[in-house]
This record gives sequence, C-alpha cells and structure tokens, in this order.
Amino acid sequence: MTRLHAALRSMLKINVPMSFGHMHIVPALPSFLPPYPEVNIDMRMADHFVDVIDESYDVAIRVAQRADSSLISV
Repeated sequence: MTRLHAALRSMLKINVPMSFGHMHIVPALPSFLPPYPEVNIDMRMADHFVDVIDESYDVAIRVAQRADSSLISV
C-alpha cells in the first residue's frame, strides 16, 4: 500500500528550446527515467514561444528575459 502512494505516475508535458533540450534535458533522461518507470514524458523542443496554458504544458523552460506575466519563474 505504501508503494502505491509513493510511486509517481503521470504524463509530464514539457516544452524547451531546441539547444537547451539537446544540451541539458536529453542527457539527463537516462538517469531520471529508471527510478520513475510510470512517468511518461512528452517533451516538445521548439525555439518559438508556446501558450503554456492553452497547450496544457506542465513545464516550459525559457532562456530569456521574463516579461511581465502572471506565470511563475524560478
């Protein structure tokens, strides 16, 4: 029962710029995926901005100055 509650299960929809995705995200996937076999990743790499809300992205990584926005950046 504990394992069922502790396991992460989901589709994680990510949008990242092409170069950032190839340099940082793709190399990290082989070590991220084995401990979380029930997490599926839908990663789209594109250099244009997407509507995160409208296209239902869970995470969007941007390498740019943040304009005034109601979105959270870290």
